[in-house]
Amino acid sequence: MNYILSFLRDFFAQSGESVQKEPEVQKTDSSSEGKPYNYSSDEPIELESQDRFNRWLFATRIADTIASRADKSSLVIGVYGQWGDGKTSVLKMMRGYLGRYKHVIPIQFNPWYFDSEEKLIKGFFETIAGAIGKSLPTFQQRIGKYMKKYGAILAPVAGNAATGLGESLSIVELDELRLRLEEILTEAQVRLVIMIDDIDRLDRNEIHSVLKLVRLSAGFSYTGYVLAFDDEIVSASLGEKYGAGDKEAGRNFLEKIVQVPLHLPPADDMELRQMTFEGVDAVLKATGIELSEGQPESFARHFVDGIEPRLQTPRQSKLYVNTLNFALPLLKGEVNPVDQMLVEGIRIFYPKLYRVIRDNPSYFLKYRDGMQNDPDRKRANILVDEALEGMGVIDKERVKDRFIRVLFPRFGSTSYGHDWDTRWSREKRISSEEYFKRYFVYSVPKGDVSDLAVDSFFEIVSNGANKQIDELISDFANRGAIPRFIKKLRDREASIKPSDASNLARAFARNGAAVPRERHAFIPDWTLDQAAILISNLVKLETEKKKRESLAKEIMETADPLPFAFECLRWLRKGDKTEEEDRILSQGVEDELGRILASRIKIKAKEAPLYKTYANDAPRLLWAWNKYGKKGEVSSYLETSFKNTPTDITSFLGVYVGLAWGMESGLPSRSDFERDNYEAVKGYCSPIIIYTKLKEEYGSSLENPKFYHSDEIPFDEKIAHQFAFIHLKVLSEEENRKKEEMVKHEKGEKDTS
Repeated sequence: MNYILSFLRDFFAQSGESVQKEPEVQKTDSSSEGKPYNYSSDEPIELESQDRFNRWLFATRIADTIASRADKSSLVIGVYGQWGDGKTSVLKMMRGYLGRYKHVIPIQFNPWYFDSEEKLIKGFFETIAGAIGKSLPTFQQRIGKYMKKYGAILAPVAGNAATGLGESLSIVELDELRLRLEEILTEAQVRLVIMIDDIDRLDRNEIHSVLKLVRLSAGFSYTGYVLAFDDEIVSASLGEKYGAGDKEAGRNFLEKIVQVPLHLPPADDMELRQMTFEGVDAVLKATGIELSEGQPESFARHFVDGIEPRLQTPRQSKLYVNTLNFALPLLKGEVNPVDQMLVEGIRIFYPKLYRVIRDNPSYFLKYRDGMQNDPDRKRANILVDEALEGMGVIDKERVKDRFIRVLFPRFGSTSYGHDWDTRWSREKRISSEEYFKRYFVYSVPKGDVSDLAVDSFFEIVSNGANKQIDELISDFANRGAIPRFIKKLRDREASIKPSDASNLARAFARNGAAVPRERHAFIPDWTLDQAAILISNLVKLETEKKKRESLAKEIMETADPLPFAFECLRWLRKGDKTEEEDRILSQGVEDELGRILASRIKIKAKEAPLYKTYANDAPRLLWAWNKYGKKGEVSSYLETSFKNTPTDITSFLGVYVGLAWGMESGLPSRSDFERDNYEAVKGYCSPIIIYTKLKEEYGSSLENPKFYHSDEIPFDEKIAHQFAFIHLKVLSEEENRKKEEMVKHEKGEKDTS
């Protein structure tokens, strides 16, 4: 499973770059897969065998230089390097190597333990006294006494505080004590090597105190100092205190303290790459994530283009691998693993860019027609440029071309049509609106559906466990996730087995009540339509004709509620003009499905008026009943209902009135009863009967009705007036047409005579 390492060796061998062979310690058998990967603790190394960045010779050279000096004067060496570059490891290797010299006493001093300058100085000399006493027991009492006294006197002098000893007395005693200490070191024939690490991690005042301490105590003979820190940080801190207040002033001050400034050799780029890829492979193996064909190459290439230019230290490599070790298991199977690893790289190495992407998804995901003057595209580029500049990235275009646009193709100028959304969704890419948020919240957001849950759902469908299937669909509905769930099922339609397709179609037919009904201006009932389309396509997957027809009939008998059954019929039938070979079902079977639905509608109509039970869905149910039921059945049903309950007429007319959406507010309101509504009603019930009943309720006002548009009168009365207005207009048009035909007829007879 060493995906990345294998590709690394193959690819870069072709390009002529040298890549080291994978170390034996990294090789594990398949039994290690799935076992937790241990986080790197960032512990420094101590042994030559652990050194993979060739710092051993550098460390031992410093050690030899100090240990073999014939000159008794002190020496201060500075080891400079940025955070995480391995300075502590160099000191550790030095200390271990110095053990070969019997006359050298290596002393590690940690300034982090002391919270004041006075404690720092006393602690410094007590640490030295303890180390000498441990190495030279015969001198322990004498050296301890002098060191502690020297530190006690030096502390107030360094801090410029008044003491009971008096300033002049302190200085005299300091010189005397220093000479006695040097005599002991001469007599014992030893040399002290004092190593102070992480000076750059102290605050400004603490940095000043440590370097002041070194300057005041560096006069000891037979002593050497090795100070490890980031010279950029320390110089800046010193510059604020001394000289002109800038970094250069701080460097000038450092030159008075450090006699031998050395810069840590930079970590080899190829070795850093190797180290990182080893870690990535180990994490993938531990989490059980298997990269598909082409993914290792994709990650390696884009890592080199986008992340590697920012990878400078071993600590950064460990930090990145530790981050993947945390993040990958959280989204295993829910996102594209290559995209996730690259996005985590952006978070670690381009934190400002990461925030821009996270907070402005539309700039990176939105479809654009390729226009260069698109304002969103301009704004997106400005934000990205500002983020990259803020992190010191010089070649911004390279990062955008080779890294950002790889993850977000629509960030570029090339137009990617909507067909790409389906592909990106299928691949779980971050460029998909469906998956984008997951990469930042490390979970499946509310209303979304886990891909693993969908996998599990299909296993249950395969087993035919109807109760479990229904419970899962109900759970998705309770979480408001049915729209996304249906989309995910639709995305997998082509790969569903016929047996699973049948079970799934039955499941959604009987759980139609779980499908939400959206109220949108442009695409109302989108989810209901998609669910019906899904069922239609699932029926089509059944290759055996008789089974397909039987499944379709079963769906029409069980699909609930009735409006959902109607949608299923709408998508199962292909229309009268469709050729037989292009149908899912034969014309005869389609008609039979219609009759099944009509029968169910008739039964429901006897229980309660359809226009009250199903409101705006009633017109479609009446259409299906009228088309597939017995002739005149719907007219008889409506006329009887209106005769028994005349006040129901406005309720009936109201179901034909849709919603109008405000252009400014975007809010829905009841629309008007229009001419096309009138024509639809006319197909089921005589307008004369309706008009007569309305006049009985609203009186003579309907003899001269008005077409009210506003809500100045109650809705039912407004609908009655609008119907009456249209009805009288239709009658007038018919009367005028008859007169015109009569005139033409009379004129024709005259012409003939």
